[in-house]
Amino acid sequence: MPHAGDMLAGLLAAAGITHVFGQPGGQTAAFYDGISRQPGLRHILVRDERSGAYAADAFARLTGRPGICDVTVGPGTTKLADGLVESHNASIPVIALAGERALSLYFTVSSILTGGIAGLFILAFLSTRANKGGVWVGIIACLIVTAWGTFTSGKDRIFDLGAYNFRWPGIMIGVFGHVVLVVVGYVASFLFLASTPEHKEMTLWSWLVKRKTLTQEAPAPEPAPTAIK
Repeated sequence: MPHAGDMLAGLLAAAGITHVFGQPGGQTAAFYDGISRQPGLRHILVRDERSGAYAADAFARLTGRPGICDVTVGPGTTKLADGLVESHNASIPVIALAGERALSLYFTVSSILTGGIAGLFILAFLSTRANKGGVWVGIIACLIVTAWGTFTSGKDRIFDLGAYNFRWPGIMIGVFGHVVLVVVGYVASFLFLASTPEHKEMTLWSWLVKRKTLTQEAPAPEPAPTAIK
């Protein structure tokens, strides 16, 4: 009996699509089953999800037809962001198929982890002014933005805020959360006491200063002894 995967694959074939780029997952098994029943539709396995987005972009540029890429839910979806932004800016027709709705709890958690960890690293390792108070404010702001994007995006949004709905693709929720954590966390750090000397010593800048100091203080090599004839 035909299922949703057959219907989706049939729609792509009817639209003249010949190639799909991506990686399989449990949530996309039915779609791959449908592709196997379409003689004119071929799936190209890529190394990771980012390659799928760029491959679909290149296919669209070379053929003039829409490029299709597919991913599974969670981090696989967030990795499409760079390629889709590039296609959008260049007006290249690329369609991304996600195995599960991006507003799932798993996607929300993965968005916070993938975006938040990078933001925490930037604040902790690259900023000498960041402190725990500011970082916590950034984390809370990241959670609020992620919740807003999760509950107000897509056709089946949980809350409808009208003009204040999240209007970007769902895969951008983690990107927005990452930026908010970095910016808000850094600015909020000025509302609290400055970082302790111990924290500053663990930053990249302190390491560079120590490295330069050690290089300058290093003793000059002793001259090699001269043989006496």
